[in-house]
Amino acid sequence: MKYLEILFAAIFISNIMFYKLEGFPTISKKTKLKSLMINSTKLAIFTFVSALIVYPLNKYLFVGTTFSFLIPILIVLVLQNVVVLSNKVVDKIQFEEGRTNILETFILEDALVVTILLLILQSETYVGALVEVVGYMIGFMLMMLLLYTIKPKLDLPGIPKSFRGFPILLITTGLIAMIFMGLAGIL
Repeated sequence: MKYLEILFAAIFISNIMFYKLEGFPTISKKTKLKSLMINSTKLAIFTFVSALIVYPLNKYLFVGTTFSFLIPILIVLVLQNVVVLSNKVVDKIQFEEGRTNILETFILEDALVVTILLLILQSETYVGALVEVVGYMIGFMLMMLLLYTIKPKLDLPGIPKSFRGFPILLITTGLIAMIFMGLAGIL
């Protein structure tokens, strides 16, 4: 029951995209749902595998030492090695859409993954941290899907010219974030 509570809180209440605007999507008219979901799934896999490595390293090497300032560097190094490893696996199975440019992860997703990994380091248990990662990534995927479906409706006539595009998307995201903050009051 405890892990279900952690999962629900990570998906809806502590949604990383709404509270920190980390990983905010750049969805254009040319963005396809398939590529959006493939990128979100790749990001979820990178985050989960990085969490499998980073949490134990932090718990057994850095907690209680004066080297805790190295944790963000460790997270970035682990994440980039996971990306390189996944590219090797993708090359072996010849799945071209799965290949990830290393610089591509630095642009938008790296901030999201680093923030998630820094948040899970505060978890009490290893399994709780992994459940929290899964919850954050499910919440991120749901919000990407939600914003993908809302985006075409935001380009309809009737919206003032100065609000078209990204500004109305930010306003809409803010309203959705306030709805989820209302959920926090229920729990």
